[in-house]
Amino acid sequence: MSTDVAQFVVLDPSKCVTFAAGANMSQLMIKNISPTKNVSFKIRTTQPLCYVVKPNSGIIEANSTAMIDINYVPNEVSPT
Repeated sequence: MSTDVAQFVVLDPSKCVTFAAGANMSQLMIKNISPTKNVSFKIRTTQPLCYVVKPNSGIIEANSTAMIDINYVPNEVSPT
């Protein structure tokens, strides 16, 4: 049985998380719009050493919202 996620979840921003100039932090809002069902989430990044996501997983109860903090941690390049 296939389920369309869009019938339960709204993301803000919906397409792409951006960082303001000079800022190393951004947020993602996940809203569960289902009146009766809980939704679980897991956020993964392609560069886990550069981005810290908190919380990176959880359960959002029916008609509730989760705010996800995304921190960019620039890698220090050691001189060679």
